[in-house]
Amino acid sequence: MIQFYKKRDFGALMNDTFKFFKLYGKNYFKNFLLLNGPFILVLIILIYIGYDVFINPTLNGNLDDRAFFFEEYLEQNIFLFTIVGIFLLIFFIIMGILNYIFPVFYMKKLANYGAKEITMDDLLQEFKGNAKRIFYFSIGTIFVTAPLFGIIFGLVYLSVFLLIGLLLIFLVGPFLINAFSFHLFDYFNTEKSFFESLSYALRSQFSYPDGQQKSPFWKYIGLTLVMYFLINTISTLVMVLPAIVFITGYYTIDSMGSMSNDQIFILGFSIAYILMILVSIILTNLIYVGVGFMYYDNRTDLHRKETLSEIDSIGNDS
Repeated sequence: MIQFYKKRDFGALMNDTFKFFKLYGKNYFKNFLLLNGPFILVLIILIYIGYDVFINPTLNGNLDDRAFFFEEYLEQNIFLFTIVGIFLLIFFIIMGILNYIFPVFYMKKLANYGAKEITMDDLLQEFKGNAKRIFYFSIGTIFVTAPLFGIIFGLVYLSVFLLIGLLLIFLVGPFLINAFSFHLFDYFNTEKSFFESLSYALRSQFSYPDGQQKSPFWKYIGLTLVMYFLINTISTLVMVLPAIVFITGYYTIDSMGSMSNDQIFILGFSIAYILMILVSIILTNLIYVGVGFMYYDNRTDLHRKETLSEIDSIGNDS
Protein backbone atom coordinates (compact mmCIF):
# COMPACT_ATOMS: atom_id res chain seq x y z
CA MET A 1 0.00 0.00 0.00
CA ILE A 2 1.24 3.51 -0.84
CA GLN A 3 0.31 6.66 1.06
CA PHE A 4 -0.28 9.15 -1.72
CA TYR A 5 -0.80 12.48 0.07
CA LYS A 6 2.42 13.04 1.97
CA LYS A 7 5.63 15.08 1.86
CA ARG A 8 8.38 13.54 -0.26
CA ASP A 9 11.98 14.45 -0.98
CA PHE A 10 13.65 13.60 -4.31
CA GLY A 11 14.60 10.08 -3.21
CA ALA A 12 11.08 9.34 -1.96
CA LEU A 13 9.56 10.59 -5.22
CA MET A 14 11.86 8.30 -7.19
CA ASN A 15 11.33 5.29 -4.91
CA ASP A 16 7.55 5.63 -4.79
CA THR A 17 7.34 5.95 -8.57
CA PHE A 18 9.06 2.59 -9.05
CA LYS A 19 7.25 1.12 -6.04
CA PHE A 20 3.96 2.09 -7.69
CA PHE A 21 4.75 -0.01 -10.75
CA LYS A 22 6.00 -2.84 -8.57
CA LEU A 23 2.66 -2.94 -6.72
CA TYR A 24 0.23 -1.94 -9.45
CA GLY A 25 2.20 -2.27 -12.68
CA LYS A 26 0.51 -5.43 -13.97
CA ASN A 27 -2.99 -4.06 -13.43
CA TYR A 28 -1.99 -0.57 -14.59
CA PHE A 29 -0.56 -1.63 -17.94
CA LYS A 30 -3.32 -4.18 -18.53
CA ASN A 31 -5.89 -1.38 -18.34
CA PHE A 32 -3.60 1.00 -20.21
CA LEU A 33 -3.29 -1.38 -23.16
CA LEU A 34 -7.00 -2.21 -23.11
CA LEU A 35 -7.83 1.48 -23.37
CA ASN A 36 -5.01 2.64 -25.63
CA GLY A 37 -4.22 -0.59 -27.49
CA PRO A 38 -6.61 0.05 -30.41
CA PHE A 39 -5.16 3.53 -30.91
CA ILE A 40 -1.60 2.21 -30.76
CA LEU A 41 -2.52 -0.42 -33.36
CA VAL A 42 -4.00 2.29 -35.61
CA LEU A 43 -0.81 4.32 -35.11
CA ILE A 44 1.29 1.38 -36.32
CA ILE A 45 -0.97 0.99 -39.37
CA LEU A 46 -0.67 4.71 -40.10
CA ILE A 47 3.12 4.49 -39.98
CA TYR A 48 3.05 1.56 -42.40
CA ILE A 49 0.67 3.42 -44.74
CA GLY A 50 2.86 6.49 -44.50
CA TYR A 51 5.83 4.42 -45.62
CA ASP A 52 3.98 2.56 -48.36
CA VAL A 53 1.92 5.45 -49.76
CA PHE A 54 4.10 8.50 -49.21
CA ILE A 55 7.74 7.67 -48.46
CA ASN A 56 8.16 4.72 -50.81
CA PRO A 57 6.77 6.48 -53.94
CA THR A 58 8.82 9.56 -53.14
CA LEU A 59 11.95 7.45 -52.73
CA ASN A 60 11.29 5.63 -55.99
CA GLY A 61 10.79 8.94 -57.76
CA ASN A 62 14.10 10.25 -56.49
CA LEU A 63 15.84 7.06 -57.47
CA ASP A 64 14.57 7.50 -61.01
CA ASP A 65 16.22 10.94 -61.08
CA ARG A 66 12.89 12.73 -61.30
CA ALA A 67 13.37 16.21 -59.94
CA PHE A 68 10.75 17.65 -57.60
CA PHE A 69 8.96 14.30 -57.40
CA PHE A 70 7.57 14.99 -53.95
CA GLU A 71 6.14 18.35 -55.04
CA GLU A 72 4.45 16.66 -58.01
CA TYR A 73 3.14 13.86 -55.80
CA LEU A 74 1.74 16.40 -53.33
CA GLU A 75 0.00 18.43 -56.04
CA GLN A 76 -1.56 15.31 -57.57
CA ASN A 77 -2.84 14.09 -54.19
CA ILE A 78 -3.64 17.35 -52.41
CA PHE A 79 -7.16 16.19 -51.47
CA LEU A 80 -5.78 12.96 -49.99
CA PHE A 81 -3.17 14.88 -47.99
CA THR A 82 -5.88 17.23 -46.65
CA ILE A 83 -8.16 14.38 -45.53
CA VAL A 84 -5.24 12.52 -43.96
CA GLY A 85 -4.12 15.68 -42.17
CA ILE A 86 -7.56 16.28 -40.65
CA PHE A 87 -7.88 12.63 -39.64
CA LEU A 88 -4.42 12.64 -38.03
CA LEU A 89 -5.22 15.81 -36.09
CA ILE A 90 -8.40 14.30 -34.64
CA PHE A 91 -6.71 10.95 -34.04
CA PHE A 92 -3.75 12.39 -32.13
CA ILE A 93 -6.00 14.65 -30.04
CA ILE A 94 -8.08 11.65 -28.91
CA MET A 95 -5.01 9.48 -28.37
CA GLY A 96 -3.31 12.28 -26.43
CA ILE A 97 -6.34 12.74 -24.18
CA LEU A 98 -6.46 9.03 -23.34
CA ASN A 99 -2.71 8.81 -22.73
CA TYR A 100 -2.47 11.88 -20.52
CA ILE A 101 -5.67 11.43 -18.52
CA PHE A 102 -5.40 7.67 -17.92
CA PRO A 103 -2.73 7.90 -15.15
CA VAL A 104 -4.65 10.80 -13.56
CA PHE A 105 -7.84 8.76 -13.19
CA TYR A 106 -5.96 5.61 -12.19
CA MET A 107 -4.04 7.32 -9.38
CA LYS A 108 -7.15 9.26 -8.37
CA LYS A 109 -9.00 5.99 -7.80
CA LEU A 110 -6.17 4.62 -5.68
CA ALA A 111 -5.55 7.81 -3.70
CA ASN A 112 -9.07 9.09 -3.07
CA TYR A 113 -11.17 5.94 -2.97
CA GLY A 114 -8.74 3.39 -1.56
CA ALA A 115 -9.31 0.97 -4.42
CA LYS A 116 -6.91 -1.96 -4.36
CA GLU A 117 -7.37 -3.05 -7.97
CA ILE A 118 -8.70 -0.81 -10.69
CA THR A 119 -10.98 -2.27 -13.34
CA MET A 120 -11.70 -0.94 -16.80
CA ASP A 121 -15.26 -0.20 -15.68
CA ASP A 122 -13.88 2.04 -12.91
CA LEU A 123 -11.85 4.01 -15.43
CA LEU A 124 -14.67 4.23 -17.99
CA GLN A 125 -16.93 5.63 -15.25
CA GLU A 126 -14.34 8.32 -14.59
CA PHE A 127 -14.13 9.19 -18.27
CA LYS A 128 -17.92 9.22 -18.59
CA GLY A 129 -18.44 11.26 -15.41
CA ASN A 130 -15.83 13.80 -16.47
CA ALA A 131 -16.74 13.96 -20.17
CA LYS A 132 -17.73 17.63 -20.01
CA ARG A 133 -14.59 18.63 -18.11
CA ILE A 134 -12.44 16.59 -20.52
CA PHE A 135 -13.98 18.54 -23.41
CA TYR A 136 -13.37 21.89 -21.69
CA PHE A 137 -9.81 20.93 -20.82
CA SER A 138 -9.09 19.82 -24.39
CA ILE A 139 -10.41 23.10 -25.83
CA GLY A 140 -8.44 25.10 -23.26
CA THR A 141 -5.28 23.14 -24.02
CA ILE A 142 -5.59 23.62 -27.79
CA PHE A 143 -6.26 27.35 -27.65
CA VAL A 144 -4.50 28.46 -24.44
CA THR A 145 -1.97 26.08 -22.88
CA ALA A 146 -0.43 24.63 -26.04
CA PRO A 147 0.20 28.03 -27.71
CA LEU A 148 1.48 29.54 -24.44
CA PHE A 149 3.85 26.66 -23.68
CA GLY A 150 4.84 26.47 -27.35
CA ILE A 151 5.86 30.13 -27.40
CA ILE A 152 7.85 29.73 -24.18
CA PHE A 153 9.71 26.66 -25.41
CA GLY A 154 10.20 28.21 -28.85
CA LEU A 155 11.88 31.28 -27.39
CA VAL A 156 14.15 29.08 -25.29
CA TYR A 157 14.95 26.89 -28.31
CA LEU A 158 15.94 29.94 -30.36
CA SER A 159 18.55 30.76 -27.73
CA VAL A 160 20.07 27.26 -27.94
CA PHE A 161 23.10 28.62 -29.79
CA LEU A 162 24.02 30.44 -26.60
CA LEU A 163 25.34 28.40 -23.70
CA ILE A 164 22.58 29.67 -21.43
CA GLY A 165 19.97 28.61 -23.99
CA LEU A 166 21.19 25.01 -23.93
CA LEU A 167 21.00 24.98 -20.14
CA LEU A 168 17.54 26.56 -20.16
CA ILE A 169 16.16 23.76 -22.34
CA PHE A 170 16.96 21.25 -19.59
CA LEU A 171 15.04 23.44 -17.14
CA VAL A 172 12.16 24.76 -19.21
CA GLY A 173 11.36 21.41 -20.90
CA PRO A 174 10.77 19.49 -17.63
CA PHE A 175 9.09 22.57 -16.12
CA LEU A 176 6.49 22.66 -18.91
CA ILE A 177 5.92 18.89 -18.68
CA ASN A 178 5.42 19.14 -14.93
CA ALA A 179 3.18 22.21 -15.16
CA PHE A 180 0.95 20.61 -17.80
CA SER A 181 0.67 17.37 -15.82
CA PHE A 182 -0.03 19.26 -12.57
CA HIS A 183 -2.76 21.09 -14.46
CA LEU A 184 -4.32 17.75 -15.41
CA PHE A 185 -4.09 16.28 -11.92
CA ASP A 186 -5.50 19.36 -10.22
CA TYR A 187 -8.29 19.94 -12.74
CA PHE A 188 -9.59 16.37 -12.44
CA ASN A 189 -9.03 16.02 -8.69
CA THR A 190 -10.81 19.25 -7.73
CA GLU A 191 -13.74 21.36 -8.85
CA LYS A 192 -11.52 24.26 -9.92
CA SER A 193 -11.95 25.98 -13.26
CA PHE A 194 -9.48 25.54 -16.11
CA PHE A 195 -7.64 28.77 -15.34
CA GLU A 196 -7.65 28.24 -11.56
CA SER A 197 -5.96 24.87 -12.02
CA LEU A 198 -3.53 26.32 -14.56
CA SER A 199 -2.58 29.06 -12.09
CA TYR A 200 -2.03 26.48 -9.35
CA ALA A 201 -0.01 24.24 -11.71
CA LEU A 202 2.41 27.06 -12.50
CA ARG A 203 2.73 28.32 -8.90
CA SER A 204 3.17 24.83 -7.46
CA GLN A 205 6.41 24.32 -9.39
CA PHE A 206 8.04 26.95 -7.20
CA SER A 207 6.28 26.70 -3.85
CA TYR A 208 3.87 24.80 -1.61
CA PRO A 209 0.36 26.18 -0.96
CA ASP A 210 1.25 27.28 2.59
CA GLY A 211 4.30 29.16 1.29
CA GLN A 212 6.31 28.18 4.37
CA GLN A 213 8.35 25.27 3.05
CA LYS A 214 11.42 25.04 0.87
CA SER A 215 10.75 25.38 -2.87
CA PRO A 216 10.16 21.97 -4.55
CA PHE A 217 11.41 23.29 -7.92
CA TRP A 218 14.67 21.37 -8.11
CA LYS A 219 13.36 18.01 -6.93
CA TYR A 220 10.45 18.23 -9.39
CA ILE A 221 12.70 19.22 -12.29
CA GLY A 222 15.30 16.62 -11.27
CA LEU A 223 12.88 13.70 -11.19
CA THR A 224 11.43 14.50 -14.61
CA LEU A 225 14.91 14.91 -16.09
CA VAL A 226 16.07 11.56 -14.70
CA MET A 227 12.96 9.81 -16.02
CA TYR A 228 13.31 11.52 -19.40
CA PHE A 229 16.92 10.40 -19.86
CA LEU A 230 16.03 6.88 -18.72
CA ILE A 231 13.15 6.65 -21.20
CA ASN A 232 15.18 8.24 -23.99
CA THR A 233 18.11 5.85 -23.46
CA ILE A 234 15.94 2.73 -23.48
CA SER A 235 13.89 3.93 -26.47
CA THR A 236 17.01 4.76 -28.46
CA LEU A 237 18.50 1.32 -27.80
CA VAL A 238 15.22 -0.32 -28.82
CA MET A 239 15.33 1.62 -32.09
CA VAL A 240 19.03 1.36 -32.94
CA LEU A 241 19.67 -2.32 -32.19
CA PRO A 242 16.90 -3.80 -34.43
CA ALA A 243 17.83 -1.34 -37.19
CA ILE A 244 21.46 -2.46 -37.07
CA VAL A 245 20.46 -6.14 -37.10
CA PHE A 246 18.03 -5.60 -39.99
CA ILE A 247 20.40 -3.61 -42.18
CA THR A 248 23.40 -5.83 -41.39
CA GLY A 249 21.33 -8.90 -42.26
CA TYR A 250 20.57 -7.43 -45.66
CA TYR A 251 24.24 -7.25 -46.59
CA THR A 252 24.89 -10.80 -45.44
CA ILE A 253 21.85 -12.45 -47.07
CA ASP A 254 21.33 -12.21 -50.83
CA SER A 255 17.61 -12.93 -50.69
CA MET A 256 16.10 -9.49 -50.34
CA GLY A 257 14.69 -9.46 -53.85
CA SER A 258 15.00 -6.34 -55.94
CA MET A 259 14.78 -3.84 -53.08
CA SER A 260 17.38 -1.09 -53.25
CA ASN A 261 19.72 -0.22 -50.42
CA ASP A 262 17.75 2.96 -49.74
CA GLN A 263 14.48 1.03 -49.57
CA ILE A 264 16.00 -1.51 -47.20
CA PHE A 265 17.26 1.29 -45.00
CA ILE A 266 13.85 3.01 -44.92
CA LEU A 267 12.03 -0.26 -44.18
CA GLY A 268 14.45 -1.17 -41.40
CA PHE A 269 14.22 2.31 -39.97
CA SER A 270 10.39 2.18 -40.06
CA ILE A 271 10.26 -1.12 -38.17
CA ALA A 272 12.74 0.13 -35.58
CA TYR A 273 10.83 3.42 -35.31
CA ILE A 274 7.57 1.57 -34.60
CA LEU A 275 9.27 -0.38 -31.81
CA MET A 276 10.68 2.83 -30.37
CA ILE A 277 7.24 4.48 -30.38
CA LEU A 278 5.64 1.51 -28.62
CA VAL A 279 8.32 1.47 -25.92
CA SER A 280 8.20 5.26 -25.53
CA ILE A 281 4.41 5.31 -25.13
CA ILE A 282 4.61 2.69 -22.39
CA LEU A 283 7.66 4.08 -20.58
CA THR A 284 6.39 7.66 -20.63
CA ASN A 285 4.02 6.54 -17.89
CA LEU A 286 7.05 6.73 -15.59
CA ILE A 287 6.96 10.51 -16.00
CA TYR A 288 3.18 10.74 -15.61
CA VAL A 289 3.15 8.69 -12.40
CA GLY A 290 6.20 10.54 -11.08
CA VAL A 291 4.42 13.86 -11.61
CA GLY A 292 1.40 12.36 -9.88
CA PHE A 293 3.46 11.84 -6.74
CA MET A 294 4.78 15.41 -7.09
CA TYR A 295 1.17 16.61 -7.11
CA TYR A 296 0.31 14.61 -4.00
CA ASP A 297 3.49 15.93 -2.38
CA ASN A 298 2.38 19.49 -3.14
CA ARG A 299 -1.15 19.08 -1.78
CA THR A 300 -0.10 19.79 1.80
CA ASP A 301 -3.69 20.75 2.63
CA LEU A 302 -4.66 17.06 2.40
CA HIS A 303 -1.60 15.47 4.05
CA ARG A 304 -2.92 15.58 7.62
CA LYS A 305 -6.37 14.46 6.49
CA GLU A 306 -5.03 11.30 4.87
CA THR A 307 -2.73 10.55 7.81
CA LEU A 308 -5.68 10.69 10.23
CA SER A 309 -7.74 8.57 7.83
CA GLU A 310 -5.01 5.91 7.74
CA ILE A 311 -4.76 5.90 11.55
CA ASP A 312 -8.53 5.38 11.77
CA SER A 313 -8.40 2.53 9.26
CA ILE A 314 -5.59 0.84 11.21
CA GLY A 315 -7.63 1.17 14.39
CA ASN A 316 -10.68 -0.34 12.72
CA ASP A 317 -8.64 -3.23 11.34
CA SER A 318 -7.27 -4.03 14.79
